[in-house]
Amino acid sequence: MIYFIISIPVLLYVLIWSYFIIGATKKVISNHNKDQNDLSISIIVPFRNEKERIGPLLSSLDQLDSFACNLNIFFIDDHSEDKGLEQLMLWKNKTNKKVEILQLKELDEEGKKKALKKAIEQSKDEWIFTLDADSTISIDFLQEFKKEMTNNKEAYLLPVLEMSNGFFLSVIESYMLSVIALASAKNKKPLLANGTGLIFKRALFLKLDPYKENYHIASGDDIFLLEKITREEPDMLMPISNRKLIVYTDSPLTYKKMLNRSCRWVGKMSKSNLHLTRLVGLIVLICNLSIILTLIFQIIDNDFKVLWVVIASKLIIDVLLFTLAIKYYGNRQLILITPLVFLLYPIHLVCVMFNLLISDKIWKGRKI
Repeated sequence: MIYFIISIPVLLYVLIWSYFIIGATKKVISNHNKDQNDLSISIIVPFRNEKERIGPLLSSLDQLDSFACNLNIFFIDDHSEDKGLEQLMLWKNKTNKKVEILQLKELDEEGKKKALKKAIEQSKDEWIFTLDADSTISIDFLQEFKKEMTNNKEAYLLPVLEMSNGFFLSVIESYMLSVIALASAKNKKPLLANGTGLIFKRALFLKLDPYKENYHIASGDDIFLLEKITREEPDMLMPISNRKLIVYTDSPLTYKKMLNRSCRWVGKMSKSNLHLTRLVGLIVLICNLSIILTLIFQIIDNDFKVLWVVIASKLIIDVLLFTLAIKYYGNRQLILITPLVFLLYPIHLVCVMFNLLISDKIWKGRKI
């Protein structure tokens, strides 16, 4: 009886992952805008103490092909305490791109959401593309995006992946999260978004005003914007899987950094109203915990048949979904380490739970 109860979360997990697999394989029917005029777009980069990480982004923006685009780049300094602002000033004087550097100066002006809102209000362009300071994009990004634009869509979800030189568990996780975001959006039930992979119309943002009630929460700009879109303008959102539109970000170099980030994600998700996302997250957690419980009971019984069935079921469905991520985003060599990663993930989730119980969730020196 105990094994039957433990197996229920695993069965739910398999069903949900199957739903994602179906979604990921769907073809998005869209009416591409063949008469697209020059793209009017602002790239907005809020930053705080990013001097050591912003270099690759600046090089990426320098090389960006902005032909037939009215491109404006906004950097917004959120009370940085390093020399990042001076570094940006030097780059601005050298680049051929149109760049404006803003600052949050007032005591009541702090946080990523305030920075984004200020730059979006300052922008005069039709489209907004938010990027993090540790991100990079391809040289053809804007030209490829113009090809993907659709007449009746006002917001786009882009794939966001971590560089392969980071902590392996985190890199694999970024591929899984991206394909889940893609699949759920194709299924018309978007669960996830990444703040460095969103393009949307300025008018849509101003209409929704997604941060109005959550400026006091340091993190979560992406989740609160997704929440507003799915609630008020769900048909305006379109996911994109084009490899040339992948946004790459730094990967945590150590497990400790990955753990701290995971705790931050849980913190911001707990404050959102994306109930389906929270439900799926809960099932994922319980499923992974049930594997650990199964292991304990099987050791006591000295019989590992049920354990092998549970592990095999989860591993097969995980690998199938991850294979789709590789199909869309590339990097086939990652498949070789996926079995190890998916076996270690239950332990990671236990560490996240324990860390949440014993420490506050801090981001950029501020409590979430």
